[in-house]
Amino acid sequence: MIVQEEFVSINASPATVERYLTDPKLMDGWRSSAVVIDPLEGELMTLGSMYRLRVKALGLTGAEYTVAERDSSHILLTMDGMWRGSELWRWFPDGNRTVLLNRVEYEVPNEALRVFVVGFANVLAQLDMRLQLVRLQQMIEKSVPQQPLLSVSKA
Repeated sequence: MIVQEEFVSINASPATVERYLTDPKLMDGWRSSAVVIDPLEGELMTLGSMYRLRVKALGLTGAEYTVAERDSSHILLTMDGMWRGSELWRWFPDGNRTVLLNRVEYEVPNEALRVFVVGFANVLAQLDMRLQLVRLQQMIEKSVPQQPLLSVSKA
């Protein structure tokens, strides 16, 4: 089992982070340009919705994703195709900030492809995962009015 995990702290509310994770137009601004998401059923990132993820560089359909769990603090996707497993997006408040975790656990059933993934592709996927979170953080923090970290009241 291959496990990749990254997190970021964003100066925004959990509701704002959730909106950027689930609005297809906003997702286009931070999602990796290396992948294409093709909707198959339902509205993207809603419970029970399905979509196909394609990796542009490989010219291959990677896997079909299904939103298996969804609430105001996480989205759990299952994936089945060239790789099988799950992807978790979890966000929670931390003071004035929101911590966002992205965790992917998967296996590659095809032995020849597994050698490629374990030897090379997972390093690129980990870097791409990190870059997505940084882009998401920057996008949100540029668009959301920032609250002062410390306020002083006059008595």
